[in-house]
Amino acid sequence: MVTDHSPSIFLHLGTPQISSPSRASRAQGISLFMSILRAPFFTLKAAFILFILTVGLSQGLHAGVNVALPSNGGVITASSSYNSNFPVTSLNNGDRKGANWQAGGGWNDATSTYPDWVQIDFNTSQTINEIDVFTIQDNYGNPSAPNLSMQFSQWGVTDFQVQYWTGTAWEDVPGGNVTGNRNVWRKFIFANITTNKIRVAVNNSLGGYSRLVEIEAYAPGVNVALASNGGQVTASSAWSSNFPATSLNNGDRKGANWQAGGGWNDATSTYP
Repeated sequence: MVTDHSPSIFLHLGTPQISSPSRASRAQGISLFMSILRAPFFTLKAAFILFILTVGLSQGLHAGVNVALPSNGGVITASSSYNSNFPVTSLNNGDRKGANWQAGGGWNDATSTYPDWVQIDFNTSQTINEIDVFTIQDNYGNPSAPNLSMQFSQWGVTDFQVQYWTGTAWEDVPGGNVTGNRNVWRKFIFANITTNKIRVAVNNSLGGYSRLVEIEAYAPGVNVALASNGGQVTASSAWSSNFPATSLNNGDRKGANWQAGGGWNDATSTYP
């Protein structure tokens, strides 16, 4: 039998949330966990205290919100569409594969000249830090879930610009002017930008037309454990008022002012 010898911390969140840890977040968590396991027994408790100084240590633990979706206020338009079988509304429906191509699964422009564009207006100004662009797969009749290494050789967009509205003009997001692309999925990550609309301007593609299957725009994730976001923290015990459990969801990862409100210390030398 394995017994969990650890003090208890409970966080009550304001509303149910779905989170998706990034690969980097998981790696950081595993590394820290392994270092604790390797520590001498007498340091385990100290390591545990350090580990929980702030709930949600790893950056990117909570998935951002795709503000391009219609359910989140995204309204999409395009320079043209080939016909009703290739609606621009297919580009913000949540389907990255482009299933049912030629029957509502993706967008095809109506001309063989460039540039073409797709624009997404937000229902209010949004702060975003990521945009993802998905173009058509070679095997469009039986597409699979794309990954960042998947490539195309037949119909995808090759040259394009990912842009945001400054209030007076369109400007490329950092790294957003792409030429010679062969990737089905292109991800653009950048420092926070606040805007009320974005667009993808296609300057060239294979097969003579602009063809896309999805565009996503992400607002930064929210730490729902924070007291300011509704999180309520309680503990099995606290050494004194100088070591409150409420220090664990105040946003301070360093544990500044230890012994004066900077972190939590339980009140016993026994576990759990």
